[in-house]
Amino acid sequence: AYQKQRTSIELARTKLEVLRRQVPDTPGWERLLRYEASLERSFERTLSQIERLQRMRLGQAVPPPLKVELSR
Repeated sequence: AYQKQRTSIELARTKLEVLRRQVPDTPGWERLLRYEASLERSFERTLSQIERLQRMRLGQAVPPPLKVELSR
């Protein structure tokens, strides 16, 4: 019974170690966060453009583009 329990614990530790190695280090993590922020801004710009084009296509009033920038 002890051997089975030890084997299962070692297997769990091995799985956790494999998962831990897949997490990027700090510089890699920061780079991924910057890429994510850049992609989100790009998606928002594209969505805004699509909404404006759809309004124009439907003959609705198209408000001037609104651009708000916040800095930290």
